[in-house]
Formats: sequence, C-alpha cells, structure tokens
Amino acid sequence: YNNTTTGPTAVAPGTAATWTYTFPNTNLTNTDSYTIHTQTVDYAGNTSTVATQTFVYDTVAPSSAILTTNASYNAAGFPASLTGTTNDSATGAHGISAVNVSIQDSTSGKCWNGTNFTTATCPNWIAVTSGGTATLGANANWSYSTTGMGAQLTNGDTYTVQVQATDATTSGTQSGALAAGTFLYDS
Repeated sequence: YNNTTTGPTAVAPGTAATWTYTFPNTNLTNTDSYTIHTQTVDYAGNTSTVATQTFVYDTVAPSSAILTTNASYNAAGFPASLTGTTNDSATGAHGISAVNVSIQDSTSGKCWNGTNFTTATCPNWIAVTSGGTATLGANANWSYSTTGMGAQLTNGDTYTVQVQATDATTSGTQSGALAAGTFLYDS
C-alpha cells in the first residue's frame, strides 16, 4: 500500500473521508485493466477490509466507420436518412457515446451545413439525428436525416461521408475523420 497524495482528513463520524492518489498515466498501458485496492485505518487503530475498484485504461478513439447508404441515387430514390455504423471493438471496446457526420460535395469541395453545400469548410461535424451510441464492442448504428438535402444535391456529384466517433470513456476521446463511404447523385 502507498500513502495517498492528499487526504484523508479527520472527519465527523459517518462522513466520507475523501482522498486522492496521483499516479502518472505514463505508467499505464492502453486497454489494460487495473484494480485499485484501498484500506483505511481509523483513529482507534481499526483496519478496514480491503476494498477494490477496477478500471480499464483506454486512450484510443474509435477507428472505423461504414456508410450503409452508399449507392447511386436520383431524386425519386434519395433516402430519407443516411445510415451507417461505427464501433470501438478494435480500440478498447468501451463503446461509443456520440457520432457526428460530415458530408462533402466533390465539385464544390464544401460540406453540408444543415442547409446547403455552399459555405461550410470541411470537415463540418453535425450530430447524427438518431442512434450513435453503443456499449462495449457493439456497433453504434446511426442515421442522419436528409430532410432538405435532396434539393441541394448536384447532378453527377459524388458526396463523401466522414464520421467522428466519441469513445464512451470518462474523457470521451474523439476520433479524427473516419472515412465512411460515398454516394453518387445522378438525376
């Protein structure tokens, strides 16, 4: 056992004695599991039973995404939502807490801003409208409503969808731009 860095301090009976122990994260290995054992001694010299708490150290963001609506569309067949998946199974398997999408027009080089493809530089992250969360290594299925987008698409253009996923850890490590896929608009 090591002494705590701060605390505990003398407290009234029945009150929690808070403490901290500073341990450099450079001593931790990504995706390894760690168990903390704590034991306390009161002023009367009584020693508590050993309490344990386990955590997994995960600093790697999700690293893959798939666009499932990756086809050629015309005005009549354009989907009501773009859909896809991402997961954290290859990088710690702590799950996904949020997903954002960025959709880029191949001709203008601009990204969808929720209204058009004329002003937003890329990537322009917009929260998905449904889904986007998962636990452990399960897929985070997500969808982004295309309401209003169809009228802004240009005939013959390819649209590239990128995903930004947030790890479901305490610090919420965000991925960079994950290539999800493309779709073609051909009216």
